[in-house]
Amino acid sequence: MKYRVASVLVLAWILCAGPPAPAGQDATPPAPVPAQDISEAQARLELADLLAGTGRFGEAEGQYRKVLAAQPGNAAARLGLARVLAWTGRGGEAAGIFAGLPGDRLTADDRMLLADYHIGRKEYPKAAAQLETVLAQRPEADDARLKLAQVLSWDGKLKESVDQYERILKRHPDDVQVRRKYAQVLSWAGRNEDAIRELKRTLD
Repeated sequence: MKYRVASVLVLAWILCAGPPAPAGQDATPPAPVPAQDISEAQARLELADLLAGTGRFGEAEGQYRKVLAAQPGNAAARLGLARVLAWTGRGGEAAGIFAGLPGDRLTADDRMLLADYHIGRKEYPKAAAQLETVLAQRPEADDARLKLAQVLSWDGKLKESVDQYERILKRHPDDVQVRRKYAQVLSWAGRNEDAIRELKRTLD
């Protein structure tokens, strides 16, 4: 009876322990290989991005500037700083930084910020150039197309503006506000009957 109990205990121990390690192999798992060290600049840049993403723009700006004090050519820090400046109403300083960056570093949102800055200064051709670049990359970006239609109308390019409005209305025929703005541009272009027709469509 004692031998039978001992045999059961040994079998249970073997089952719990799992298969033995192959000959010549240590059963102890290897220690994890440490990841590459994160530099202070990279840590500070990641902190700045997180702060900016949570709306803590003042703190983010400080961190971006510390990165740039140590690494003036850090494009990621320059881009992050430009965005924070634009979001906090300092478009002129932001535009200067954006202008010094390679064009392929700018996202569509960055170009929209630049367009808004130029619109505020009534620099309509510069705003249009940014919006056209956005649309070349994202033809379905109707927010950029609507802004471009408005910019073109303010710059006196009424035919081009009408063309942009018509493209938007093909995709969004029931958008009342877009149609009313379209009618306004038609009236500026002397197409009063067309403007009347379009305004009636928004009121019936």
